Amino acid sequence: MSESQKMQVGDASPSEVMRDAPRILEALRADIQKGADSGQGVAAETVFAEVRERIAQVGSAQSGGR
Repeated sequence: MSESQKMQVGDASPSEVMRDAPRILEALRADIQKGADSGQGVAAETVFAEVRERIAQVGSAQSGGR
């Protein structure tokens, strides 16, 4: 889990949020850069369509193909 995902503002005082903000923002920038450097992305709708198809296949297999 990245540093940006670990931050829970609801549990922190305003001064803690301000103190940690630069570190959190830098971690977020690093996460964004890592994603950008990982290659060409895939459209979300393409991913969702594939997941829906897999779910349908699992559901069909569990129900005996009914």
